Amino acid sequence: MGRIDAIIPEELESKLRMEVVKRLGGKKGDLQRAIEQAIELWINNPIIEGLKATAMNGRLSPNERQRATDALGELGYPAIGVLNEIANYARLLPDEREKATIIIQRILKEQKLC
Repeated sequence: MGRIDAIIPEELESKLRMEVVKRLGGKKGDLQRAIEQAIELWINNPIIEGLKATAMNGRLSPNERQRATDALGELGYPAIGVLNEIANYARLLPDEREKATIIIQRILKEQKLC
C-alpha cells in the first residue's frame, strides 16, 4: 500500500471532514475511504477522457478540437494532465498547443501554483 502526504487548505480539509461524517459516518478509516474514492473518480473521469479524445482527434476540425480544449480548461485543475498532453501533442496545430499551454498557466495561477 502506498502513502501520499498532501497539504491542503484548512477550509477544504474542514469541508471534507464534515462531508465524510455526513456520508460515511465518521468512523475510523472513513476519511481514507473518501479520499480513495475521490482519487478514483479523478483518475477515471470519463468527461475528461472524452474531451481529451475530441481535442486530439485529427479528423475533427480545429474549431471542434478547440472547443474540447476550452471545456477541459473549464474543468480546472483535474484536467491539467490532459491539457499538458494536448500542449505537447505534435500532431496538433501550433496554435492549438499554445492555447492548451495558456489554459494550463491560467489554471496554475488560479491555484496559486505558478
